[in-house]
Amino acid sequence: MRGKMAWLSTAACLMSVLALSGLAFWPRERQPSLEFAVLNYGEIFDAVPAVGSVRSLNTVEIGAEISGQVIEVLVEANDKVSAGQILARIESAPLAAAVDRARARLADSDGALALARAHLEAAVIIYNRTAFLTEQRLLPAVKLQEEKTQRLAAEISFSRASALAKEARQSLEQARLDQTKAVIRSPIDGFVLERKVDAGQTLNSALSTPSLFVVSSGLRKVQVNAMISEADVARVKPGMEANVRVEAYPNEVFSSQVVRVLRSPHLEGRSVTYIAVISTGDENERLLPGMTANVEIINSQAAGVLVLPRSALDVFYQKYETPLSEAQIASMFERDGEVSLAARYGAMIGNYFKHRLQWVLVERQGKLFVAPVRPGKQDAVSFEVIVPKEHILAREVQLKPGDRVVTRVGA
Repeated sequence: MRGKMAWLSTAACLMSVLALSGLAFWPRERQPSLEFAVLNYGEIFDAVPAVGSVRSLNTVEIGAEISGQVIEVLVEANDKVSAGQILARIESAPLAAAVDRARARLADSDGALALARAHLEAAVIIYNRTAFLTEQRLLPAVKLQEEKTQRLAAEISFSRASALAKEARQSLEQARLDQTKAVIRSPIDGFVLERKVDAGQTLNSALSTPSLFVVSSGLRKVQVNAMISEADVARVKPGMEANVRVEAYPNEVFSSQVVRVLRSPHLEGRSVTYIAVISTGDENERLLPGMTANVEIINSQAAGVLVLPRSALDVFYQKYETPLSEAQIASMFERDGEVSLAARYGAMIGNYFKHRLQWVLVERQGKLFVAPVRPGKQDAVSFEVIVPKEHILAREVQLKPGDRVVTRVGA
C-alpha cells in the first residue's frame, strides 16, 4: 500500500511537470505572475551548530597512597612535566625504618627456617634408623611409633617456619614498595593543571586518598565535547569535518573532526541533547581546557558550483489547472513512432526513478521550458545544480549559467 501511494505521489508530481510546461502555450493574458532567480556559481554550506567546552585528551589526578608529611614540592601549576618526573616527596624516614624492621624479621624467619630444616632432616634420619632396627627386632615397635611422631612434629615445624619466612619476605617487599611511594611522579607527559599540596602538609591516606596534583596531557591535541540538539543528532556522523571557534581568538578557525556521538542523553527540563566528541588542536597550544567552543559540524559543503534557491524545486509541488490538450502534452515527449500517452507517462516515471531527476522551469526568449536537474548538496536556502546528460522530454532544455529559473508562481 505504501509503495502504491509513493507511485501515485510521484505520478502527481510528474503531472505537475507536464502542466507547468504548458505555460509556454498559455495566452499572454492568462499567464500567472512569476518570480525568477538567475543560475550562477556560488557555494553550499550546511552546518549543525553546537556549543561545547575544550578538554584535554587525558587528565590524571595524582594522589598519595601513604601517610606522612610532604617535605618537598618540585613543580608549580602550568609547569611542563614528563612521564616519571618527580613532582613531590613525602617524609621517608618512617618508611626506611619499616624496611629495616621488615628486613630484620626476614633474617629471623630465615634463621628459624634453617633450624626447622635441620630438625626435620635429623628426625627423618632417626626415624629411618629406628625403622631398620625394628625390622631386625632389635627395638620394640613402640620406639618406632615415637620416632614417627617426632618426624611429623618436625615436618609441621618446618612448614610453619617456611610460611613465616615467606610472609616476612612479602612484608619486606611491601615496605620497600611503600618507600618508593614517598616519591610522587607524573604518570604522563603534559603539564601541571593544578597543584593541591604544599610543603609541610600532613597526609592521611588511611581515611581517603589525598589528591596532590592534576596533570593534563599536552594541548597540541585536545577535544571538544559539543552539545547537539535532539533535532540535529541524526545529521551528525563520525568522520564529519567541523570548524571550532573560541572567544579568545574570534578570527581563528580550528579545523576539527567528529570522533563519535555519545548515546547517553542529557536532560534539562524538556530539552534533550547529546554529546559529540570532536578532535581538534593547535600547534601553539592556544586552546586551553574549559574554553567555550562554538562548533559548526559541516553536513554539506561545496564551492564554485551552480546554485539555485530550493524554492525552484518546490514549484512542481504546487497544483494548477492548465487547459492543455492531449496533443500539447504529447508534444513534450519523443515523437518517433506511435506510442500511447499512458505508455509515455510510464516511461517518464521510470526515468524519474532511474536517473533521480527533478525539473525546473527556465525562461528562454520570453517562453518557459522544462529543464532537468539532479540536486546535489543542499543547505537551508540553496541547492547544488547538477545538469544531467539524460534527455527524457522532447521540449527539455539544458540549463546554463545566467538562465532565469522560476522560483515562485503567483495567481
